[in-house]
Amino acid sequence: MKTTFCGPVAFFLQSLVAVAALAGCEASPSLTPSAPLATGTEFAPDAATASPTMSPTLDGGAPDPAQDKTWGPAVEISNGMPINLRGAPQVGIDATGNATAVWLEALADHTRNAVWASHYSAGGAWSTPATIDNPVGSASAPQLAMTPSGTARVVFGQSESNQGGAQLLVTNRFTGAWGMPTTISSVGLNPDKPVIALAPDGTAAAVFTSSDGTFPRAWVTRSPAAGPWDAPVAMVSNMQPGWAPSVTVAANGDTVMTWTETDGGLSATSLWASRNQGGVWSAPVLLSTDGGAVLGSVSLGVDASGDVLAIWSQRLGTLYTLRSSRMSASTGAWSVPVTVNDGTREVTAPRLGVDADGDGVAVWFETSYGVVASRFTSSTATWGSPVLLPARSTGLVSFPVPNVGVDAQGNAVATWVQPVGSPPVPRLFAAHSSAVSGAWTAPIDLLGGPSSSLYAAETQLSVNAKGEAVLVWHQDAGMTSTPGIWARVYR
Repeated sequence: MKTTFCGPVAFFLQSLVAVAALAGCEASPSLTPSAPLATGTEFAPDAATASPTMSPTLDGGAPDPAQDKTWGPAVEISNGMPINLRGAPQVGIDATGNATAVWLEALADHTRNAVWASHYSAGGAWSTPATIDNPVGSASAPQLAMTPSGTARVVFGQSESNQGGAQLLVTNRFTGAWGMPTTISSVGLNPDKPVIALAPDGTAAAVFTSSDGTFPRAWVTRSPAAGPWDAPVAMVSNMQPGWAPSVTVAANGDTVMTWTETDGGLSATSLWASRNQGGVWSAPVLLSTDGGAVLGSVSLGVDASGDVLAIWSQRLGTLYTLRSSRMSASTGAWSVPVTVNDGTREVTAPRLGVDADGDGVAVWFETSYGVVASRFTSSTATWGSPVLLPARSTGLVSFPVPNVGVDAQGNAVATWVQPVGSPPVPRLFAAHSSAVSGAWTAPIDLLGGPSSSLYAAETQLSVNAKGEAVLVWHQDAGMTSTPGIWARVYR
C-alpha cells in the first residue's frame, strides 16, 4: 500500500517552494489589502478593480463584431483566512453564464486539506465557499467539468485519514446544490492526477494514473448522467508503463481517451488512443507514428458530431514541436499527424478549444518567444499559420500554462501568465480573437497594471457558447499578503 504525506503540512511545503521562488519581488503596500477580505469582497484599489474592455477594433482597425463584453472586477472566492494556504483552482461556466469553482484549501483548524466550492450566479455574486469532500481525509487537486445546463461533476484524490495513507478517487455532483461525495476507486489503487470530461447530458468519464502492481498505467472509469461509476480499467497497448491520460466525451456518450506509454525504456514515450462505443473500448491506436517522444498530456476537443481533435508536444529532430491529428466519428480512424507550429522553437503546454462545428483554436508557449496561436478549419481539416499574440506575450515565460476557450461562433479568449518588470513578477494577461478575421486584440493585464505587486499562478478558464468566460487563479503578493483564489468574469 502506497503511503503519502498529506494534510496542511504537505500543502504548506509545496506553497513555500513557490513563494520562495518569487521572494525577490517587491511588494506595493498600496495594492495589498491591510487585512484579509471577506469572501466575495472586491479588491479596492482602482487599478485592480478596473473593468478592462477588449479592444473594440482588430489590429487592422476594422470593427470586431464579436466584441461586446468586458472583464468584471477581481473577487476573492476563497475563505480569506490569513494562515490558510490554497491552490489548484478549477472552474466551469454554463450556457446562461452561471459558474462553479472548486479549489484546494486547508480547514480552519489545519487538520487537513479540503476541496472547497463556490457558485457564481450570472450577473450576481459568488456564494460563500463550502467543503464538498469527505469529512475525513486530506484531499489532493480537484478536477471539474460542467455541462451547458449547469450540472458540474468533480473528481479528486482523498486519503484514508487526515494524516495520509492510501489515496481514494472521490467524486461529487452539482445540480443546483452539491450532493454527497462518492468513492470511485477501491483501496490500494492510489489514483494520481485525475481528469474528468462531461457530455452535454452529464455523461462522464474520468481518467488517472495508477499502478497495476507492476507498472504505472492509465486508467479510466465512466458514468451515465445520473448513474454510478464503472469499475476503473487500465488501458494497455504494449505492456509498458503508461501515464498522462486525457479524455473527452461526445454528445452521444462515446468516450475518447489518450495516454502515453514508454517504448521499453523510460526516456521515449509514444501516444495512444482508444474510443468507447456502447461500453466497449476499441483496440489502442498509435498516434505518434513518426516515433518522436511525446511530452506530457494531450489536449482534446470534440464537436457536435463526435469528431475529436487532438494536439500534443512531440520531439521531432532536436525540438519539441506541436502535432495534431483528428478522429472521424463515423469511422473511428485518426488522420496522419501534422505539425502545427513552424518548427523553429520548443513547444510546451499546448491547449485547445473546439466549437460545435469542429473549428478550433490552439495556444501554446514557444521557448524565449511567447504565446502562439493557430486556428483549425474543420471544413478543410487544415491549421492556419501560427500567430504570436500581440504586444506583451513576448519574452521569457516562467509559468508556461496558457488557457483558451471558444464560443459557438469560433471567437476565442486566451489567458496566460507572464513575468513583467524587474524583478520579474508573474502577471495575468488576456486577449480575444475574432472568428471573422482571426486577429487577436492587444493583451490586457488582469492584475492591475505594471505598478501592481500582485502575481498569479494556476490559472483556469472556462468559456460558454455565448463567449462569456470565467477565469480563476491563485493570487499572492510575495510575503506581504495572504494567498487566495480569485476570479474575474467576462460578460
